[in-house]
Amino acid sequence: MNMGIGMANTRSRRFLGVPDEFWIAFVIIVGFFLKLVYNIEGGYIPGTVNPGVWTEITEASPNSGHIGLIQYYFTFHKLAGFDPRTLACYSNPPFYYMTGALFLEFTHRMMNWDIGIALHALQCVNVIYVLIGESMGIGILQKMGVRGRKMMVCILFLIFFPTYYLIGASLDPTAMTFMFTMLSLNTALSWFNSRRNSTLRALAIQLGLGLMTSFRLLMIIPPILILLFRAAADGRRNATPLHRQFRNAAIITSVLGLWWPIYRLIRFRVPLFYMDKPYGEMLQERFSARLRPPTLAQLSHLHTVNGGYRESNIWAQTFKTAVVDFHSLDVSTAATRAVITILLVITILICIISHIMLVYTLLSNRLDRVYCRFIAVGYLSMLGFYLLGCWRYPYTGMMNFKTIAPILIFPLIGTGLCGTGDSQDNVFEKMLEKFIGPLLFMMSVLSAFLFGYYY
Repeated sequence: MNMGIGMANTRSRRFLGVPDEFWIAFVIIVGFFLKLVYNIEGGYIPGTVNPGVWTEITEASPNSGHIGLIQYYFTFHKLAGFDPRTLACYSNPPFYYMTGALFLEFTHRMMNWDIGIALHALQCVNVIYVLIGESMGIGILQKMGVRGRKMMVCILFLIFFPTYYLIGASLDPTAMTFMFTMLSLNTALSWFNSRRNSTLRALAIQLGLGLMTSFRLLMIIPPILILLFRAAADGRRNATPLHRQFRNAAIITSVLGLWWPIYRLIRFRVPLFYMDKPYGEMLQERFSARLRPPTLAQLSHLHTVNGGYRESNIWAQTFKTAVVDFHSLDVSTAATRAVITILLVITILICIISHIMLVYTLLSNRLDRVYCRFIAVGYLSMLGFYLLGCWRYPYTGMMNFKTIAPILIFPLIGTGLCGTGDSQDNVFEKMLEKFIGPLLFMMSVLSAFLFGYYY
Protein backbone atom coordinates (compact mmCIF):
# COMPACT_ATOMS: atom_id res chain seq x y z
CA MET A 1 0.00 0.00 0.00
CA ASN A 2 1.45 3.36 -1.00
CA MET A 3 1.50 5.57 2.07
CA GLY A 4 2.78 8.58 0.16
CA ILE A 5 5.97 9.57 -1.54
CA GLY A 6 6.99 11.62 1.51
CA MET A 7 7.54 8.46 3.56
CA ALA A 8 10.13 7.14 1.17
CA ASN A 9 12.06 10.28 0.28
CA THR A 10 12.01 12.63 3.28
CA ARG A 11 14.29 11.66 6.14
CA SER A 12 15.09 13.20 9.47
CA ARG A 13 17.95 15.70 9.30
CA ARG A 14 19.91 17.93 11.65
CA PHE A 15 19.64 21.69 12.17
CA LEU A 16 22.52 23.49 13.97
CA GLY A 17 23.92 20.05 14.69
CA VAL A 18 20.79 18.96 16.58
CA PRO A 19 18.33 16.32 15.26
CA ASP A 20 14.96 17.49 14.00
CA GLU A 21 13.26 15.44 16.72
CA PHE A 22 14.66 17.81 19.35
CA TRP A 23 13.38 20.87 17.51
CA ILE A 24 9.96 19.28 17.14
CA ALA A 25 9.74 18.71 20.90
CA PHE A 26 11.07 22.21 21.54
CA VAL A 27 8.44 23.82 19.30
CA ILE A 28 5.63 21.84 20.96
CA ILE A 29 6.79 22.84 24.47
CA VAL A 30 7.14 26.52 23.52
CA GLY A 31 3.68 26.51 21.94
CA PHE A 32 2.17 24.94 25.05
CA PHE A 33 3.88 27.47 27.31
CA LEU A 34 2.74 30.46 25.20
CA LYS A 35 -0.87 29.26 25.24
CA LEU A 36 -0.72 29.03 29.03
CA VAL A 37 0.74 32.55 29.20
CA TYR A 38 -2.09 33.85 27.03
CA ASN A 39 -4.67 32.13 29.25
CA ILE A 40 -3.14 33.45 32.47
CA GLU A 41 -2.85 37.00 31.16
CA GLY A 42 -6.26 37.10 29.53
CA GLY A 43 -8.51 35.69 32.24
CA TYR A 44 -11.44 33.33 31.69
CA ILE A 45 -13.93 35.64 29.95
CA PRO A 46 -12.19 36.81 26.71
CA GLY A 47 -13.04 34.73 23.66
CA THR A 48 -15.92 32.86 25.32
CA VAL A 49 -19.42 33.28 23.90
CA ASN A 50 -22.22 33.13 26.50
CA PRO A 51 -19.75 32.64 29.39
CA GLY A 52 -22.34 33.20 32.11
CA VAL A 53 -21.57 34.11 35.71
CA TRP A 54 -21.03 32.35 39.05
CA THR A 55 -23.46 33.63 41.65
CA GLU A 56 -25.66 32.04 44.30
CA ILE A 57 -28.27 29.80 42.67
CA THR A 58 -31.23 27.58 43.50
CA GLU A 59 -32.80 24.85 41.42
CA ALA A 60 -35.58 27.29 40.55
CA SER A 61 -33.22 30.06 39.43
CA PRO A 62 -29.99 28.70 37.94
CA ASN A 63 -27.49 30.78 35.97
CA SER A 64 -27.25 30.48 32.20
CA GLY A 65 -24.15 30.18 30.02
CA HIS A 66 -21.18 27.83 30.15
CA ILE A 67 -20.16 28.80 33.68
CA GLY A 68 -23.77 28.61 34.82
CA LEU A 69 -24.17 25.05 33.54
CA ILE A 70 -20.90 23.93 35.16
CA GLN A 71 -22.13 25.50 38.38
CA TYR A 72 -25.46 23.64 38.11
CA TYR A 73 -23.75 20.24 37.82
CA PHE A 74 -21.27 21.21 40.55
CA THR A 75 -24.02 22.31 42.94
CA PHE A 76 -26.81 19.76 42.35
CA HIS A 77 -24.93 16.74 40.90
CA LYS A 78 -27.70 15.93 38.42
CA LEU A 79 -29.14 16.82 35.03
CA ALA A 80 -31.38 19.85 34.88
CA GLY A 81 -35.03 19.00 35.53
CA PHE A 82 -36.45 21.64 33.18
CA ASP A 83 -36.63 22.13 29.40
CA PRO A 84 -32.99 22.82 28.42
CA ARG A 85 -34.10 25.23 25.68
CA THR A 86 -35.10 27.80 28.31
CA LEU A 87 -31.50 28.70 29.29
CA ALA A 88 -28.42 29.21 27.12
CA CYS A 89 -26.06 26.20 26.92
CA TYR A 90 -28.30 23.79 28.88
CA SER A 91 -29.22 21.91 25.70
CA ASN A 92 -25.54 21.22 24.94
CA PRO A 93 -24.21 17.67 25.43
CA PRO A 94 -23.05 17.45 29.05
CA PHE A 95 -19.63 15.75 29.06
CA TYR A 96 -17.47 18.92 29.11
CA TYR A 97 -19.59 20.51 31.81
CA MET A 98 -19.61 17.37 33.96
CA THR A 99 -15.81 17.05 33.80
CA GLY A 100 -15.59 20.76 34.62
CA ALA A 101 -17.81 20.23 37.66
CA LEU A 102 -15.57 17.34 38.80
CA PHE A 103 -12.53 19.58 38.39
CA LEU A 104 -14.16 22.19 40.61
CA GLU A 105 -15.02 19.51 43.17
CA PHE A 106 -11.30 18.91 43.55
CA THR A 107 -9.96 22.47 43.28
CA HIS A 108 -12.74 24.56 44.84
CA ARG A 109 -14.43 22.23 47.31
CA MET A 110 -11.56 19.97 48.39
CA MET A 111 -8.57 22.32 48.02
CA ASN A 112 -10.49 25.50 48.93
CA TRP A 113 -9.32 27.49 45.93
CA ASP A 114 -11.20 30.71 45.27
CA ILE A 115 -13.85 30.04 42.63
CA GLY A 116 -12.34 32.59 40.23
CA ILE A 117 -8.94 30.89 40.45
CA ALA A 118 -10.55 27.44 40.06
CA LEU A 119 -12.45 28.55 36.94
CA HIS A 120 -9.29 30.06 35.50
CA ALA A 121 -7.44 26.80 36.17
CA LEU A 122 -10.28 24.94 34.44
CA GLN A 123 -9.76 27.15 31.41
CA CYS A 124 -6.05 26.32 31.43
CA VAL A 125 -6.97 22.62 31.21
CA ASN A 126 -8.27 23.45 27.72
CA VAL A 127 -4.65 24.06 26.68
CA ILE A 128 -3.97 20.40 27.47
CA TYR A 129 -6.91 19.39 25.27
CA VAL A 130 -5.50 21.51 22.44
CA LEU A 131 -2.03 19.99 22.92
CA ILE A 132 -3.48 16.47 22.69
CA GLY A 133 -5.36 17.43 19.53
CA GLU A 134 -2.22 18.93 17.99
CA SER A 135 -0.26 15.79 18.88
CA MET A 136 -2.91 13.68 17.14
CA GLY A 137 -2.48 15.95 14.12
CA ILE A 138 1.20 15.05 14.09
CA GLY A 139 0.19 11.37 14.23
CA ILE A 140 -2.12 11.84 11.23
CA LEU A 141 0.68 13.50 9.25
CA GLN A 142 3.05 10.63 10.08
CA LYS A 143 0.51 8.05 8.94
CA MET A 144 0.14 9.92 5.66
CA GLY A 145 3.89 9.76 5.09
CA VAL A 146 5.11 13.23 6.08
CA ARG A 147 8.69 13.07 7.35
CA GLY A 148 11.81 15.09 8.08
CA ARG A 149 11.94 18.83 7.44
CA LYS A 150 8.46 18.88 5.90
CA MET A 151 7.13 17.56 9.20
CA MET A 152 8.87 20.42 11.00
CA VAL A 153 7.15 22.94 8.75
CA CYS A 154 3.75 21.31 9.36
CA ILE A 155 4.30 21.31 13.12
CA LEU A 156 4.97 25.06 13.04
CA PHE A 157 1.56 25.41 11.41
CA LEU A 158 -0.15 23.16 13.97
CA ILE A 159 1.41 24.71 17.06
CA PHE A 160 1.38 28.41 16.23
CA PHE A 161 -1.73 28.90 14.12
CA PRO A 162 -3.70 31.66 15.93
CA THR A 163 -6.93 29.64 16.20
CA TYR A 164 -5.35 27.19 18.62
CA TYR A 165 -4.52 29.98 21.06
CA LEU A 166 -8.16 31.10 20.90
CA ILE A 167 -9.53 27.58 21.37
CA GLY A 168 -7.31 26.96 24.38
CA ALA A 169 -8.48 30.20 25.99
CA SER A 170 -12.25 29.66 25.64
CA LEU A 171 -14.14 28.41 28.66
CA ASP A 172 -16.45 26.23 26.58
CA PRO A 173 -16.41 22.75 24.95
CA THR A 174 -14.49 23.85 21.82
CA ALA A 175 -11.07 22.61 22.98
CA MET A 176 -12.42 19.22 24.09
CA THR A 177 -14.32 18.92 20.80
CA PHE A 178 -11.10 19.61 18.89
CA MET A 179 -9.29 16.97 20.94
CA PHE A 180 -11.88 14.23 20.32
CA THR A 181 -12.08 15.11 16.62
CA MET A 182 -8.34 14.73 16.11
CA LEU A 183 -8.19 11.66 18.35
CA SER A 184 -10.93 9.96 16.34
CA LEU A 185 -9.35 10.73 12.96
CA ASN A 186 -5.94 9.50 14.10
CA THR A 187 -7.35 6.34 15.69
CA ALA A 188 -9.41 5.61 12.56
CA LEU A 189 -6.21 5.64 10.49
CA SER A 190 -4.45 3.47 13.09
CA TRP A 191 -7.26 0.93 12.95
CA PHE A 192 -7.25 0.89 9.14
CA ASN A 193 -3.56 0.00 9.19
CA SER A 194 -3.79 -2.62 11.98
CA ARG A 195 -7.44 -3.85 11.96
CA ARG A 196 -7.12 -4.55 15.68
CA ASN A 197 -10.40 -4.91 17.50
CA SER A 198 -9.09 -2.96 20.51
CA THR A 199 -8.24 0.00 18.28
CA LEU A 200 -11.74 0.09 16.83
CA ARG A 201 -13.20 -0.04 20.34
CA ALA A 202 -10.99 2.92 21.27
CA LEU A 203 -12.30 4.76 18.21
CA ALA A 204 -15.89 4.00 19.21
CA ILE A 205 -15.30 5.34 22.72
CA GLN A 206 -13.62 8.49 21.41
CA LEU A 207 -16.46 9.15 18.96
CA GLY A 208 -19.06 8.51 21.65
CA LEU A 209 -17.41 10.82 24.18
CA GLY A 210 -16.93 13.38 21.42
CA LEU A 211 -20.66 13.34 20.65
CA MET A 212 -21.28 13.68 24.40
CA THR A 213 -19.20 16.86 24.13
CA SER A 214 -20.54 18.34 20.89
CA PHE A 215 -22.70 17.24 17.98
CA ARG A 216 -20.01 18.69 15.69
CA LEU A 217 -18.30 15.30 15.68
CA LEU A 218 -21.02 14.14 13.29
CA MET A 219 -18.97 15.88 10.58
CA ILE A 220 -16.11 13.36 10.81
CA ILE A 221 -18.27 10.25 10.51
CA PRO A 222 -18.23 10.31 6.64
CA PRO A 223 -14.40 10.11 6.29
CA ILE A 224 -14.26 7.41 8.97
CA LEU A 225 -16.90 5.43 7.08
CA ILE A 226 -14.68 5.64 3.98
CA LEU A 227 -12.00 3.69 5.85
CA LEU A 228 -14.50 1.19 7.27
CA PHE A 229 -16.10 0.48 3.88
CA ARG A 230 -12.69 0.12 2.23
CA ALA A 231 -11.60 -2.33 4.93
CA ALA A 232 -14.79 -4.36 4.45
CA ALA A 233 -14.20 -4.52 0.69
CA ASP A 234 -10.51 -5.44 0.53
CA GLY A 235 -10.93 -9.04 1.71
CA ARG A 236 -8.16 -8.90 4.29
CA ARG A 237 -8.45 -11.58 6.98
CA ASN A 238 -8.82 -10.41 10.57
CA ALA A 239 -8.59 -12.19 13.92
CA THR A 240 -12.04 -10.81 14.78
CA PRO A 241 -14.49 -10.71 11.83
CA LEU A 242 -15.10 -7.15 10.67
CA HIS A 243 -18.88 -7.37 10.92
CA ARG A 244 -18.52 -8.19 14.64
CA GLN A 245 -16.03 -5.36 15.15
CA PHE A 246 -18.38 -2.92 13.40
CA ARG A 247 -21.40 -4.07 15.39
CA ASN A 248 -19.66 -3.70 18.74
CA ALA A 249 -18.23 -0.30 17.79
CA ALA A 250 -21.64 0.95 16.62
CA ILE A 251 -23.23 -0.09 19.93
CA ILE A 252 -20.55 1.69 21.98
CA THR A 253 -20.74 4.90 19.95
CA SER A 254 -24.55 4.91 19.91
CA VAL A 255 -24.91 4.38 23.65
CA LEU A 256 -22.36 7.07 24.54
CA GLY A 257 -23.21 9.57 21.82
CA LEU A 258 -26.98 9.33 21.45
CA TRP A 259 -28.28 8.95 25.00
CA TRP A 260 -28.36 12.72 25.57
CA PRO A 261 -30.39 13.73 22.47
CA ILE A 262 -32.73 10.76 23.00
CA TYR A 263 -33.15 11.70 26.68
CA ARG A 264 -34.02 15.29 25.73
CA LEU A 265 -36.42 14.08 23.06
CA ILE A 266 -38.30 11.72 25.37
CA ARG A 267 -38.45 13.95 28.44
CA PHE A 268 -38.77 17.45 26.98
CA ARG A 269 -39.75 16.87 23.31
CA VAL A 270 -36.56 18.59 22.18
CA PRO A 271 -35.71 17.82 18.51
CA LEU A 272 -33.06 15.12 18.23
CA PHE A 273 -30.02 17.29 17.39
CA TYR A 274 -31.36 20.64 18.57
CA MET A 275 -28.77 23.39 19.09
CA ASP A 276 -29.10 26.77 20.77
CA LYS A 277 -29.26 29.75 18.45
CA PRO A 278 -25.77 31.23 18.09
CA TYR A 279 -24.68 34.49 19.63
CA GLY A 280 -25.68 37.77 17.99
CA GLU A 281 -28.47 39.35 16.01
CA MET A 282 -29.95 37.45 13.07
CA LEU A 283 -28.48 38.45 9.71
CA GLN A 284 -30.97 39.56 7.07
CA GLU A 285 -28.78 39.20 3.97
CA ARG A 286 -29.49 36.40 1.50
CA PHE A 287 -27.30 33.32 1.85
CA SER A 288 -26.03 33.67 -1.74
CA ALA A 289 -24.82 37.20 -0.95
CA ARG A 290 -23.11 36.00 2.22
CA LEU A 291 -21.23 33.33 0.21
CA ARG A 292 -19.59 35.80 -2.16
CA PRO A 293 -15.82 36.37 -1.95
CA PRO A 294 -15.05 38.94 0.77
CA THR A 295 -14.04 42.50 -0.01
CA LEU A 296 -11.12 44.34 1.57
CA ALA A 297 -13.58 46.52 3.46
CA GLN A 298 -15.22 43.46 4.99
CA LEU A 299 -11.84 42.03 6.03
CA SER A 300 -10.66 45.33 7.53
CA HIS A 301 -13.15 45.33 10.44
CA LEU A 302 -11.26 43.15 12.92
CA HIS A 303 -13.78 43.16 15.77
CA THR A 304 -17.38 42.24 15.10
CA VAL A 305 -18.84 42.49 18.62
CA ASN A 306 -19.77 45.72 20.41
CA GLY A 307 -18.07 47.66 17.64
CA GLY A 308 -21.14 48.82 15.77
CA TYR A 309 -20.39 46.52 12.82
CA ARG A 310 -21.94 43.14 12.03
CA GLU A 311 -20.12 41.01 9.48
CA SER A 312 -22.46 39.15 7.14
CA ASN A 313 -19.91 37.62 4.75
CA ILE A 314 -19.14 34.02 5.75
CA TRP A 315 -15.58 33.95 4.41
CA ALA A 316 -14.59 37.33 5.87
CA GLN A 317 -15.95 36.41 9.28
CA THR A 318 -14.30 32.97 9.14
CA PHE A 319 -10.88 34.35 8.23
CA LYS A 320 -11.06 37.08 10.85
CA THR A 321 -12.15 34.78 13.68
CA ALA A 322 -9.19 32.53 12.87
CA VAL A 323 -6.96 35.37 14.14
CA VAL A 324 -9.00 37.55 16.48
CA ASP A 325 -12.21 36.26 18.02
CA PHE A 326 -14.68 38.56 19.79
CA HIS A 327 -12.98 39.95 22.93
CA SER A 328 -9.95 37.67 22.75
CA LEU A 329 -7.51 40.53 22.00
CA ASP A 330 -7.43 44.23 22.81
CA VAL A 331 -7.56 46.02 19.46
CA SER A 332 -7.77 49.54 20.86
CA THR A 333 -4.18 50.47 19.96
CA ALA A 334 -2.87 51.08 16.45
CA ALA A 335 0.16 48.83 17.04
CA THR A 336 -2.00 45.85 17.99
CA ARG A 337 -4.27 46.38 15.01
CA ALA A 338 -1.24 46.54 12.72
CA VAL A 339 0.16 43.25 14.04
CA ILE A 340 -3.25 41.56 13.76
CA THR A 341 -3.75 42.88 10.22
CA ILE A 342 -0.36 41.58 9.08
CA LEU A 343 -1.07 38.24 10.72
CA LEU A 344 -4.46 38.08 9.02
CA VAL A 345 -2.93 38.72 5.59
CA ILE A 346 -0.29 36.04 6.18
CA THR A 347 -2.83 33.43 7.33
CA ILE A 348 -4.99 34.07 4.25
CA LEU A 349 -1.95 33.60 1.98
CA ILE A 350 -1.01 30.40 3.83
CA CYS A 351 -4.58 29.15 3.45
CA ILE A 352 -4.55 29.75 -0.31
CA ILE A 353 -1.14 28.16 -0.89
CA SER A 354 -1.82 25.15 1.35
CA HIS A 355 -5.05 24.44 -0.52
CA ILE A 356 -3.18 24.58 -3.83
CA MET A 357 -0.67 22.10 -2.41
CA LEU A 358 -3.51 19.87 -1.21
CA VAL A 359 -5.15 19.73 -4.64
CA TYR A 360 -1.78 19.10 -6.26
CA THR A 361 -1.07 16.24 -3.83
CA LEU A 362 -4.46 14.61 -4.44
CA LEU A 363 -4.05 14.81 -8.23
CA SER A 364 -0.41 13.69 -8.37
CA ASN A 365 -1.02 10.10 -7.19
CA ARG A 366 1.20 10.48 -4.14
CA LEU A 367 -1.24 8.68 -1.85
CA ASP A 368 -3.19 5.45 -2.02
CA ARG A 369 -6.68 6.08 -3.39
CA VAL A 370 -8.38 5.32 -0.07
CA TYR A 371 -6.38 8.06 1.66
CA CYS A 372 -7.22 10.51 -1.11
CA ARG A 373 -10.90 9.74 -0.56
CA PHE A 374 -10.48 10.02 3.21
CA ILE A 375 -8.95 13.49 2.81
CA ALA A 376 -11.42 14.74 0.19
CA VAL A 377 -14.52 13.43 1.98
CA GLY A 378 -13.27 14.67 5.36
CA TYR A 379 -12.57 18.15 4.04
CA LEU A 380 -15.87 18.45 2.16
CA SER A 381 -17.83 17.01 5.09
CA MET A 382 -16.45 19.55 7.57
CA LEU A 383 -16.89 22.44 5.16
CA GLY A 384 -20.40 21.27 4.24
CA PHE A 385 -21.50 20.96 7.88
CA TYR A 386 -20.13 24.43 8.53
CA LEU A 387 -21.92 26.04 5.57
CA LEU A 388 -25.13 24.19 6.42
CA GLY A 389 -24.93 25.62 9.93
CA CYS A 390 -24.34 29.12 8.56
CA TRP A 391 -27.41 28.71 6.35
CA ARG A 392 -29.69 27.29 9.06
CA TYR A 393 -28.50 29.70 11.75
CA PRO A 394 -27.80 33.08 10.09
CA TYR A 395 -25.99 34.68 13.01
CA THR A 396 -22.58 36.26 13.30
CA GLY A 397 -21.70 33.88 16.13
CA MET A 398 -22.18 30.84 13.86
CA MET A 399 -19.54 32.03 11.40
CA ASN A 400 -16.55 31.25 13.57
CA PHE A 401 -13.43 29.38 12.54
CA LYS A 402 -13.24 27.63 15.93
CA THR A 403 -16.17 25.42 14.89
CA ILE A 404 -14.18 23.87 12.03
CA ALA A 405 -10.59 24.22 13.29
CA PRO A 406 -9.84 20.48 12.69
CA ILE A 407 -10.31 21.06 8.95
CA LEU A 408 -6.78 22.49 8.87
CA ILE A 409 -5.29 19.00 9.03
CA PHE A 410 -6.32 18.27 5.43
CA PRO A 411 -4.54 21.17 3.65
CA LEU A 412 -1.67 20.52 6.04
CA ILE A 413 -1.35 16.98 4.64
CA GLY A 414 -1.11 18.54 1.18
CA THR A 415 1.57 20.92 2.45
CA GLY A 416 3.59 18.03 3.85
CA LEU A 417 3.37 15.85 0.75
CA CYS A 418 3.65 18.45 -2.02
CA GLY A 419 7.30 17.82 -2.76
CA THR A 420 9.91 16.20 -0.56
CA GLY A 421 12.01 19.24 0.26
CA ASP A 422 15.05 18.08 -1.73
CA SER A 423 16.50 18.34 -5.22
CA GLN A 424 14.04 15.81 -6.67
CA ASP A 425 11.17 18.30 -6.47
CA ASN A 426 9.98 19.91 -9.69
CA VAL A 427 9.86 23.66 -10.31
CA PHE A 428 6.22 24.02 -9.23
CA GLU A 429 6.81 22.18 -5.95
CA LYS A 430 9.93 24.20 -5.17
CA MET A 431 8.10 27.45 -5.88
CA LEU A 432 5.26 26.56 -3.49
CA GLU A 433 7.71 25.47 -0.81
CA LYS A 434 9.68 28.73 -1.11
CA PHE A 435 6.49 30.71 -0.60
CA ILE A 436 4.89 28.79 2.25
CA GLY A 437 8.02 28.17 4.33
CA PRO A 438 8.80 31.85 5.08
CA LEU A 439 5.09 32.63 5.50
CA LEU A 440 4.72 29.89 8.13
CA PHE A 441 7.80 31.16 9.94
CA MET A 442 6.45 34.74 9.98
CA MET A 443 3.05 33.50 11.15
CA SER A 444 4.69 31.56 13.99
CA VAL A 445 6.75 34.53 15.16
CA LEU A 446 3.87 37.02 14.95
CA SER A 447 1.32 34.78 16.68
CA ALA A 448 3.82 33.90 19.43
CA PHE A 449 4.57 37.60 19.92
CA LEU A 450 0.92 38.66 19.82
CA PHE A 451 -0.60 36.01 22.10
CA GLY A 452 2.39 35.23 24.28
CA TYR A 453 3.75 38.70 24.89
CA TYR A 454 1.96 41.62 23.30
CA TYR A 455 -1.50 40.86 24.72
